[in-house]
Amino acid sequence: MSAFWTVRRGDIVVPTLTWPPLIWTRFVERPNRFLVHAEMDGGELAVTHLADPGRLEELLVPGARVAITPAVGEKRKTEFSVVLVDAGSSLVSLHTGVPNRLARDAFERGAIPEFAHLATVRREVTVGKSRFDFEMSNEGADRCLVEVKSASLVENGIALFPDAVTARGKRHVEELTALKLDGVRTAVLAVIQRSDAHAFAADGSRDPKFSAALENAKESGVEVLAMRCEVTEEGISLTDRVPVWSGWPPSPPK
Repeated sequence: MSAFWTVRRGDIVVPTLTWPPLIWTRFVERPNRFLVHAEMDGGELAVTHLADPGRLEELLVPGARVAITPAVGEKRKTEFSVVLVDAGSSLVSLHTGVPNRLARDAFERGAIPEFAHLATVRREVTVGKSRFDFEMSNEGADRCLVEVKSASLVENGIALFPDAVTARGKRHVEELTALKLDGVRTAVLAVIQRSDAHAFAADGSRDPKFSAALENAKESGVEVLAMRCEVTEEGISLTDRVPVWSGWPPSPPK
């Protein structure tokens, strides 16, 4: 993928990633978390790598339109990689590297107002025994640690994370909470890899422990933000903010 920039919604600069050439196929089966069998035009079966380890049961249904691309790399065991799935109401990116790429570009460009004054962006920063996606700082010694979460599941217009139990995600949120209580600014940024969500919430039905940890984080002062993407056959753009709902079932902020 290659990044380019475009101006949308007034003067807001929006990060965009373009896809490599896509091949549309039909989903057949998922033998394991990282492998998809898809039928190409003419009936040939494509064995493809799936980077997203989530359940994706609502998306990868028999016959679903799936966009794949030829794989790159000499050590690849599969010839193709899964890029998109057509959910009907939106195309959905299943590329797990996208959220951090978009977030990094947005941070570096100052596209998210809460972090715009933090010009220095570092990736994969270790603090104590923990490693976080980003650390942003400025010459005034202000800094913020950020974890990025990818959401691809949408129910009733609400983007949900996670779609399966995530002990790692819970630990990250708890660590950010502890750091916040010690005086360090911390944040969670949910990147919704589709356009048909009007809000974001932690999925308390699939992982109540993560949901409780995120609620505690918000109450402790950890900033929780959510942004959705516009997804097309050409690329994916980080576009606008959506509200973060609380509780389960989730309800809008008061």
